[in-house]
Amino acid sequence: MTITASLRSFATTTTRRLAVGTAVLAVAGTSLITSAGGAQANPIVGDNPTWINGWSTYSDPYRCSTGSDSATFWCLYYNSGAEGAVYKSNYQYDRMNAPYAVFQSDRYGSRGAGQRTWHNAASVENPTSCNLGVSTQAPMLGDTNWVPPMRGGNLTNAVKNKNEAAGVYCD
Repeated sequence: MTITASLRSFATTTTRRLAVGTAVLAVAGTSLITSAGGAQANPIVGDNPTWINGWSTYSDPYRCSTGSDSATFWCLYYNSGAEGAVYKSNYQYDRMNAPYAVFQSDRYGSRGAGQRTWHNAASVENPTSCNLGVSTQAPMLGDTNWVPPMRGGNLTNAVKNKNEAAGVYCD
């Protein structure tokens, strides 16, 4: 009787360890796949993922469209409501501390022009057919705001002026 109970306990413990080990490997494998670069399956990650969906990118003014500037993946704005200077990213994934990540003035706004985007963005637009994440930690960790395709919105207080990374993720 004691041998049977001991074997049952060993089998249960071993099964639990295998299940936990398998789950850890699955999560690690998923992390490696999503960090490989380029547009990836939408991970919807972060400590506090929040969807923002304030306006359509089809509304005027068309500041962040892929029409004539087909290399633009997404835009950050210095002020809320897509106001002020704009940063048009030509990258699917971008860290905001890059030396080229600087707000530029255009005919719609100049406030914040010349400022780096690192911890300076208040709103975002996503003119792509994929989901866009803006996060407080690179790579896509911390508090994260997610923007659906063809939408824009004001960053939440958790991410506004605390942005460090952004990326487009396709299904």
